[in-house]
Amino acid sequence: MEKKESNEKGKRSISSSAFEWLRQELSYFEQEGLVDAERVHRMLSVYEVRVRFNFIRVLLVIGALLVGAGVLSFIAGNWSDLSKTMKFLLILFGLVGAYAAGWRMEPSYPKTSKSLYYIGLAIYGAGIFLIGQMFHFSSSYQNAFLAWTIGAIPLVLYLKDRWVAIFSIILMGVYISAAWNHGEPYPFLTLVMIPLSYWLNEQRLGKSKLVFAFANGLAIFWAWSSLVHLDIHGGMISLILMLIGVAMTFLPYRRYAAVLEWQGALIHGLAAIALTFPDCWKVWEDLFGFEGVGILVAALYLALILYLLKQGSLPAVIISCGLIFRFYLDLSYDFLPKSLYFLLAGGLLITFGFWIERSRKKRGSRR
Repeated sequence: MEKKESNEKGKRSISSSAFEWLRQELSYFEQEGLVDAERVHRMLSVYEVRVRFNFIRVLLVIGALLVGAGVLSFIAGNWSDLSKTMKFLLILFGLVGAYAAGWRMEPSYPKTSKSLYYIGLAIYGAGIFLIGQMFHFSSSYQNAFLAWTIGAIPLVLYLKDRWVAIFSIILMGVYISAAWNHGEPYPFLTLVMIPLSYWLNEQRLGKSKLVFAFANGLAIFWAWSSLVHLDIHGGMISLILMLIGVAMTFLPYRRYAAVLEWQGALIHGLAAIALTFPDCWKVWEDLFGFEGVGILVAALYLALILYLLKQGSLPAVIISCGLIFRFYLDLSYDFLPKSLYFLLAGGLLITFGFWIERSRKKRGSRR
């Protein structure tokens, strides 16, 4: 409740270390006579310190998971002995009871209230599968996860809870996996759910970087699954994902710059490594009849990595290490004695570790 009130008053969220630094700086300005004590107090009151680790919250979440598992275990264990009416009523009253108890306790015990909401969401999801089994509904399990996602969205809107939002994004990812199976209908509702994930984050969740990262992951997984659904060659999929990753790296969103840099690097780095394998590399010969295009793409990607290295990009350092190590493993295993192979591999990894640590220090000093 306190968190909701602070958000309504427009307080800015800040880490404890940043708040302490700001307090010390303002105290120095106060001592120098540049600002008065009242103004310092008013400036500090604008900020709200983020709590990175809350033992009570963790305890309540674990408790909610255990209670939910216990309820579901009881229902599953006695499922065959219960009538259909009793089964349905157990699920219904469990769901309504958990949500009602959470709503009732919300003003006085907001953290405990959230754990009850979590239990209700777990019962709702389990109820989808149990009721489907009870009435013999013929549908794929991906549709059940879609229904679970749809049921979680109102809770996201009400609680403005990023963890429920992340959970719903994961559920949506299971629904998207239907695209891998050509026997299942294509998951068209993804075209609505992905934009909705971004909208919820921007308008209801305070522009959380973590939720933004999961929404990006959902969008990338959808693109990958759709390409597989269309029977696109693995090498072409790797090329498309590499281009998407590069585009993410250069998107001009300052608030999410770090997320985009690391996620983009992860995607285009892994895709570039995949393109070095023969099965994926064949895409150039299949499409163009010769490998020259692949060599040109590799040269352009190398130029990009060198540019990012010059800019002091730590992800570029890690990608460079990954590519070097991948070619080392591929080229040296059959030619070097095994002892020398492992010695050189270990030395190479230590060198990479030193390079990454050195790059981090340089990047930190520039900041």
